Amino acid sequence: MAKLTANEVFISYLPLSHVAAQMTDLYLPITTGGVVYFAPPEALKGQGLIETWVEAKPTALIGVPRVWDKIQEKLEQVMEQKRGLKQKLCEWAMNLGLRANLAKAMGIEEKCKVSVTTLAQARYLDVLKKEIQRGIDKANLKAQSNAQVVRKFLILPVDFSVPGGELGPTLKLKRPSVVEKYADEIEELYDGH
Repeated sequence: MAKLTANEVFISYLPLSHVAAQMTDLYLPITTGGVVYFAPPEALKGQGLIETWVEAKPTALIGVPRVWDKIQEKLEQVMEQKRGLKQKLCEWAMNLGLRANLAKAMGIEEKCKVSVTTLAQARYLDVLKKEIQRGIDKANLKAQSNAQVVRKFLILPVDFSVPGGELGPTLKLKRPSVVEKYADEIEELYDGH
């Protein structure tokens, strides 16, 4: 078992009458000095657990086998829907998490070169930029003209969305809104050219 520290953050989602919940939600945090977030009672029915997860950002997840099966099933469903860059990002993040957790479980002090939890943070990673550039270079080889060649790119902190104002109700890009909202970023792309 991995060594737990005083900085661990746990989520309590099992009924406290369950022996696993008593051990993981009460005993472990008390003995390690960790923090516990309590999910709503309907969490096992899929209501409120994700919201609690996002708020708590747990560092230690302890559960019964059925919970892990449900998490695995949901991840597989989500991964089937992802394509392109989002699929690569998800695969990369899952692989990074797996390596870090295996190292932690084996007692190896592996220093992760990156510790990101959001796209807003991931957009600064050189490894991500290199992977995107590799894909762009591959696509540029098939360009019919110079007008189709991608010369520069920028990873924004969030996807374009209707609530964000970048997309209309039919999900068409609202160019004036994008140009206004990201004027500084666009200017930076064209600096010196």
